[in-house]
Amino acid sequence: MKQTFKLLCVLVGALFQEAFCQAQYFTGGTFNSPKGMGLATDFSFRGEGDFSSAGIWLDARDFFGEGDSDIGIKGSFIHNFTIFTATGPQNSLTVYAGPGISMGYVYDIEKDRGVMGALCADVGVRVSLANPLVVSLGFSADLGLHASKENDGTILSLYKEGLIHSYYPELRFMYNFSERPRQGSYAGVNRKVTFAFEWGFYYDIYGNYHYNYISPTGPVDVTGKSKGFYSNWFLESGVGYDIVDNLNVSIRGGVSREKSARNSFPLKLRLTGLTNEKAGHRYLAYAEAGPVFYENLKTGMTARTGGGLRLDLYKSVSLDILAACRMTLTHPGFFDEHSGAIVPAETMHANDEVHLAVSFGTALNF
Repeated sequence: MKQTFKLLCVLVGALFQEAFCQAQYFTGGTFNSPKGMGLATDFSFRGEGDFSSAGIWLDARDFFGEGDSDIGIKGSFIHNFTIFTATGPQNSLTVYAGPGISMGYVYDIEKDRGVMGALCADVGVRVSLANPLVVSLGFSADLGLHASKENDGTILSLYKEGLIHSYYPELRFMYNFSERPRQGSYAGVNRKVTFAFEWGFYYDIYGNYHYNYISPTGPVDVTGKSKGFYSNWFLESGVGYDIVDNLNVSIRGGVSREKSARNSFPLKLRLTGLTNEKAGHRYLAYAEAGPVFYENLKTGMTARTGGGLRLDLYKSVSLDILAACRMTLTHPGFFDEHSGAIVPAETMHANDEVHLAVSFGTALNF
């Protein structure tokens, strides 16, 4: 299974590389859906007209529910045919549909994680703006097979998730790398007080823990590394103030789903720096830190630093496409390795967990 998982990542990565190097039309950005969150691209070797879409995202099992946050990965390649196009002075609208293939290492309904392969199809609407932002809203379905291990054997079954959840919308925000940005009515407006709404996903890449407590059998000291990779979503909002033209300080708060389906509530101070505006877009870098609160009344600390691309949409409205690294220090409750009971606070000397993660997100600024 692990070798197959690595092969899937290599194949999807090769699709992105081919698209970037050879295409006359190329966009890249974020994939946002109840199905999961990830990266997406549209490209064409002939410029305008029909185009191909490729994507890779963290495939969610009960992403917004109570499911385990140890989720899968999935990719797709679809060739879309243009059904209808309407073009204006600065904008265009395209209705599209097409067939393709999908593959991944994912959960299925009532099945453990396994390899899936399917024929797929999508339909949607794509809007190209002047800045050059491309927004698409679509739906897709998968018809294929899912293979998972069960009782030392392999179970081959219909991939039900791809059909039952085909009504989940897929929203993509992408930057058109092949088009020169146009100046016009989308130029940004400077404001001192700013507001933001950000959403996305994170993916743990490393973790370690240290527990020290007194058990009925004597002192216990446990250290180790977290096993497995975990990912889930976050939603945040904030209010900020422009200290100078290209420097903003803001307070951010929100909710994030953690490992074992725990909710956490971060409260952070963020400092954001931006480059000078160039034809409707600019680059940004940011750093933030603050406490994080958990449902079990435990607290921790979190810090994140990253950057991205800001696209001016209309007057004071802009869109950010972001990537970052995050570190979180938590103090969770844990169970005694001998009795299986939760360790009381009065016998606990240390309960530290450190997690490093990468995050990808999208933000709207006002």
